[in-house]
Amino acid sequence: TDIAGAGTIVWASGVWREGTSGQDMALVRVPTAGARARAFTWKGPRGRDAALAVATARDGSVYTAGYSGGPTRADLCLVKWSSLGRVLWSKRYDGPLHGDDSAVDVAVDRWGNVTVCGSVATKLGPRWQVVSYSPAGMVRWTHRRSDRLGYSSEAKALCVDGLGSVYVTGWRTDSGGQADAITVKYTKAGTVTWSRLMEGEDG
Repeated sequence: TDIAGAGTIVWASGVWREGTSGQDMALVRVPTAGARARAFTWKGPRGRDAALAVATARDGSVYTAGYSGGPTRADLCLVKWSSLGRVLWSKRYDGPLHGDDSAVDVAVDRWGNVTVCGSVATKLGPRWQVVSYSPAGMVRWTHRRSDRLGYSSEAKALCVDGLGSVYVTGWRTDSGGQADAITVKYTKAGTVTWSRLMEGEDG
């Protein structure tokens, strides 16, 4: 679950379960004045869906990011909602192995561009994945880490600055289980400006 504020409204993301029939992406609208909260749901074409992060844009629209069940396994998923909780569009991103892919964080810049981060399944294990979309849902740019053989990686959190630059942090793990922290800065257009690695105590 996650939470984001938009003036007098707080939005929370999560999952909605109905018995054993399935699991849907959930968005809850909570007025800060104490009025009754209202829940909205989005159901993908098949399988289990979940919203793991939420962010708001300047125009009042809301984005939930997480995963949605696909034809084989789960896909990274982003859903845009209106300020009244109506679904405007949804986008899926399927990694190269068509395995379990997921977004874990989402951020919106001052122009309304929305960027998500997480990981996708590859033949070499999980890989750090960042995808940036326009306000209309068109893919602007993507970036996946090309780690050495025996390493896996995952992006865990991100933020944007006033120039539209995107900062993403996460980890990489070698075959022995040693984890190192990574932070990457991207330009508004998705070019890597710099990458910093902080090795663990045994690194």
